[in-house]
Formats: sequence, structure tokens, C-alpha cells
Amino acid sequence: MPRKEEAQQRAEVAEKERLENEKRLAEEKSNIAKEINELRRRELSEFYEFIQPRQQQVTEVRHKQREEYKWKRVMQCDGTPDPTVLPEINTYISLWHDEKNRIDVEYTMKQTNLVLSLIKELNSVSNSIPNDSLELQRIPIYKQTIHKLEDTLSLKWLHTAHFIMLKASDLQDLETNNFQYTAENENVTMCIWANLSHNPRIKGYQFAKYHFGFDLPKPLSLANIAIVGFFLKYDYYSERSLLSKCRVQINDYTYDPIPEPYVDETEKQPTENEDSAKDQFDASLPPELRKLMEETKQREEAAAAAAAAAEAQANKENTMTDRSATQVASEEIQDEKTLTQTSLDRTKSSDKLLNVENIYSIMVILLNF
Repeated sequence: MPRKEEAQQRAEVAEKERLENEKRLAEEKSNIAKEINELRRRELSEFYEFIQPRQQQVTEVRHKQREEYKWKRVMQCDGTPDPTVLPEINTYISLWHDEKNRIDVEYTMKQTNLVLSLIKELNSVSNSIPNDSLELQRIPIYKQTIHKLEDTLSLKWLHTAHFIMLKASDLQDLETNNFQYTAENENVTMCIWANLSHNPRIKGYQFAKYHFGFDLPKPLSLANIAIVGFFLKYDYYSERSLLSKCRVQINDYTYDPIPEPYVDETEKQPTENEDSAKDQFDASLPPELRKLMEETKQREEAAAAAAAAAEAQANKENTMTDRSATQVASEEIQDEKTLTQTSLDRTKSSDKLLNVENIYSIMVILLNF
């Protein structure tokens, strides 16, 4: 009997410890959720306190830059076209494109410097437009103007190279009897070589100053060919790249977009309607904030799932412990029953022996009589 009571007491203690562990885990989970929400709210508050005045400063700087550019363009008065005025810049591009007389190197280099300054000016204007300005709609027009200027500039350099090669016989090198020509400024370097001698012993040519050269295969050494090399010292491809950086629209918040932290103290299974209502955020919130809230919700769900898995594992271990204690108690009770039955059998055997001894004693007495 004492062993049976001891086993029952152990089982009760194990059950009590299991309930206390479950309660402690639930409290820890709730406290951690509260701390995380409070920390997130504090960090978001500090972030918006830091970023909002700086957004205003950026807007003011852009407005100031735009006004300074307009005043500088008005006071310039040097005959160059204003790249932000579409009729003016289109007229300049059309006249330059149709010009056939002035295609010499000096004039093309001069136009190159002017075009690059206009492109730089358009890029500066595009980057200085404030986000709340109506002029944002003109940025695609500015990009298209830049492409037109670059294409016209490339075409004019090809025309210039053709014009130079038409005079190759007059500029023939006396040593090699071929044509070599170079021209450069701070933005462009052009190298031209033409095969006039058709000498098979000439294997190639090197423009040593510009680290540019080539080797000719034998069939080409007898052919009428010309090789033109353009070295551009400005960026021509980034603006046309699909991987170029896009302009990011920055939202200016006029209210506190940080949601209040909420911790559900009651453990209940949410219905489908509650799940759908919980997943839907206020459509009036900014997209960045809704995305942040969705990511926060996903992290909280992942943390809750991990806590639930840990709790289930702990419950499983406690259940196995309870089963072991119950099994031990049942085995002890069975042992007690076995011992009790054994003692009863021994008592019966002793009684039988006593009865036999008494009968034997009576028989001995009768024989003595």
C-alpha cells in the first residue's frame, strides 16, 4: 500500500509540473511578443523622427537647385539652346542633323563638347526635380532628348570619318604608302587607318600613343579596307541600359503610420472570417508601411509556429514522463498484489502443515494408549 500511494503522489507531482511548465511557456511567449512589439514600435518611431525632417530638407534643396538653374539659364545668353525647352532643342537637333557643309573634325569636336554639356544639364535637371513637382512628367521627354542628342552625335562622327577618308590619297604616308590619321580632344579620340599600298608584307599597324593596334590576315592585306577606331571618354551606354537605376517615388507622411502593438492574451482558434479580416490592411496606408506590416506579421507567425512546436515537444516529453511514472506505479501495484498472494499461499501452506502435525500427534497418543 505505501508503494501505491507513493506512485500516485509521483504521478500527481509530474502532472502539476507539466501544467506549470505549460503556463510558464505561455507567459514567456506573451512577454516576448509584447517586448518585440514595443521594440519595433520604438525603432519605427525613432526612424520616422530621423527621416521626416531630412525629407523636408531634401525637398527644399531640390526646389532651390531648380530655381538656381532657371535663373542661370536666363542669364547665360550665349546662343546655346535650352535643353528643357522642347521646341528649341528639337530645332537645334534638326538643323545640325541636316547640315552637310560643316563636317570637318574641328567643328564636330566643338559640337561634341556642346552636346555633352547639354546632356549633362538635362541629367542635372532630372535629378533636381522635387517629388511634389508637376515637372516629373517631363522626365521621359528629357530622356528621349538625351537619346536623340547621342544618336545625332554618333551619326556626325561617322560622317566626319567618311569625309576624312575621302582625302586619304592627299594625306598618304610616304614611308608606308598607307593612310594613318588621328584626332582627339578631351571627350573623343578617333584613329583611322586605310590600306592604300596593298603590300602583303604589311602585317598590321599600331597606334602606339593610344595603345591601339591590329594584325591583318593575308587576304585583307591585299584588299581595299579602312579601319576606324572611336574611343569615347564619356558614358554612352548606361543611359540606355535596362539595368539603369529608376527614380524612386518617396512618400511624404503627414501622420503617424506606426500601428499600435497588439498581443492576443486568449488562446483561441481564429475562424476563416477573422483570418481574412486580419490579413487585410488598411488600403489608405502607404505601400512601404503595408509591406513592412506584412513582413512583421510573417515573422510573428513564424515565431509563433516555432514556439508552438517547442511547446508540443515539451508536452510530448511530459506525456512520456507521465506514462513512465504511471507504468512504474502500475508495476509496483502489481508487485504488491503478487507479494500479497504469495503471503496468502504461504499462510495456507503453514495451516495445512499444522493440521497434519496435529493429526500425527493425535495418532501417536492413541497408539500409546
